[in-house]
Amino acid sequence: MSRRGRAAALPDGPHQRPAVLDENGLVVRHRDAQGRVRSYAFGALPVPKAFGRSLAALYAAKCAPGGGWDSIETSEAHWYLAEQHAVVRALPYQLRPGTPHQ
Repeated sequence: MSRRGRAAALPDGPHQRPAVLDENGLVVRHRDAQGRVRSYAFGALPVPKAFGRSLAALYAAKCAPGGGWDSIETSEAHWYLAEQHAVVRALPYQLRPGTPHQ
């Protein structure tokens, strides 16, 4: 409704919200209430792709409208934790003798 009590004009054509999760399931784009956008690349984490997709899906649900993370600061704080978790999870693979990480 407008301020005068009239129905607001609808936009031309169909409207869809931009997708939070990209097509390959490894990049999450968080748009906050102020219109700021931040992308998180789960494919760049040192974890198996299936684990990255699973983490990205959970993350996308929280970044989606109504998901609970309303600001970029919130998603950035959780991204820092996700990165740290991925690094710690990858350590046993990096410490094996004869692996390319040595």
